[in-house]
Amino acid sequence: MLMNYHEMTMSEPRDSPQRRKQFLFICTLMAAAFFHSVLQAGALASVVPVDGVFPGGTFVYKYTQRDYAATNSMVESVGKDVGLKPRDYADQLYTVYLDNPNDMGGRRQRFAAGYLVTDKAGKSVQKTLLQRNQEIRPPTPVELWDLPASKLWARLAYQTAELPSVNAAVVQFPFTNGFVSAMIQSWKVIPALRAYAKANGQRPGRRHNRTINHQVTVVSTCSIRDRMCTHYAPLYDGAKFLLGQPDSDTYQATFSSEPFVTRQGIIRAARKVFPGAHYFLPNPQ
Repeated sequence: MLMNYHEMTMSEPRDSPQRRKQFLFICTLMAAAFFHSVLQAGALASVVPVDGVFPGGTFVYKYTQRDYAATNSMVESVGKDVGLKPRDYADQLYTVYLDNPNDMGGRRQRFAAGYLVTDKAGKSVQKTLLQRNQEIRPPTPVELWDLPASKLWARLAYQTAELPSVNAAVVQFPFTNGFVSAMIQSWKVIPALRAYAKANGQRPGRRHNRTINHQVTVVSTCSIRDRMCTHYAPLYDGAKFLLGQPDSDTYQATFSSEPFVTRQGIIRAARKVFPGAHYFLPNPQ
């Protein structure tokens, strides 16, 4: 006869030594699993940019403002619309990160995820994605803020932008397609690449009687099969990667500063990472 854990321990006092040992053992296993996932996601890996070239093409994308930890789910949503299997996302699905996540709270972080058209076959995909807009009911401002990501992505319309092929700082970094990987990417990879591009990108100056200031963005494509992301920080024509949005400094000036680490953010992360945490931690507003 099979018995579950509760049946085996129901006769034991709550504060019995056996129960304390079992609880400690379970907590140790959870901590070990979390630590392992952190290492697999590249917590100790170095961010070392090398010279490379962003391929360029027509970017068919959805744009929003959410925590960068949500980008993977939007990529998956676009992948389903395209008809791609997750193992084929690399070099076809890209994410453009417009801001430094260390400078603002999660709900303010701007990004776009979409399909990069680089050949004739891609033009057919572009047409298919844009046709989907006919069935989309755009979210209201309230829904844009309140809807969970799983419901919001389907309500966002596809847009297009031409991304140039330019010299870029390139980093390949471990990827586990999970929440921990997304958080390490936000905390470690994007800020480091932005700093490098800011220091080594197109110098401020004047061209054709207009001021030139390099705008920094990061563009990423990830391979689930290879467990690796390729991150690009364009070193030229940065403004063309803003997708018609204001640069990060201008955008940030439109709202009061917010700490990167907040109580709500910590609770939200804990609820996602630790099984059963939602029983003890309130849902952050």
